[in-house]
Amino acid sequence: MLSISQMNSVSCVASTRRAMLDENYNTTQKLVCSQKFLVQARKPAYLRINDITTLADIDDEGQIIANPFNNFVSDGKMQLELEPVDRHYVLGPATGNLETVSAVMGITDVIHPEILFAPELPNDFVSISQEVLRNKPVEVKSRRIETVSKQIEQRVYVSIDDSLIMRISEFTENMSQPLHEIVRTDFTDWEFNMNLDLSLFDTIPPSDGRVFDKKIGFTE
Repeated sequence: MLSISQMNSVSCVASTRRAMLDENYNTTQKLVCSQKFLVQARKPAYLRINDITTLADIDDEGQIIANPFNNFVSDGKMQLELEPVDRHYVLGPATGNLETVSAVMGITDVIHPEILFAPELPNDFVSISQEVLRNKPVEVKSRRIETVSKQIEQRVYVSIDDSLIMRISEFTENMSQPLHEIVRTDFTDWEFNMNLDLSLFDTIPPSDGRVFDKKIGFTE
């Protein structure tokens, strides 16, 4: 697997889709557009995730599931999460490690940094098949993860030609649906060792912003 540990910097586009919910709030087998992000990372622990979704990315039915705090930046010491329209933000300490970076409002979950930036896939992944994805042969590896409310099967699609991660998906099952995909992130437009200026990773909040506390809401 090709990883950031082998590169000074990396950039890619992460395009996400999520499952619709039924009337009982169970996930269905229908995936709709979520968001598209430009992901930029630089050693040792700089990370920027910017929402670049356009109208052209939205399904023909006009459906989209979006995370409002859709911009994230970390310089390895501090991290800033921003809702750019209303200028709400969350500011806090960073982990100092790309593999363990975690946004309070969850935006880092869509790129799976513990997988994307790891030197190797975690040992609990096992190969389950070989498929063709976007006209490229891929090896599909899977693992099971227990959460508080459900069991998740996580699948990683790795290009056989160049070892790049092309997709990370999560599957689950419930009372009304057999095993089905609930979250998908496709990774494209990979670039390596480009010049990413440190100004890209500025964690200073906007002067007109409002602090958001997940426990209590907005503060002045």
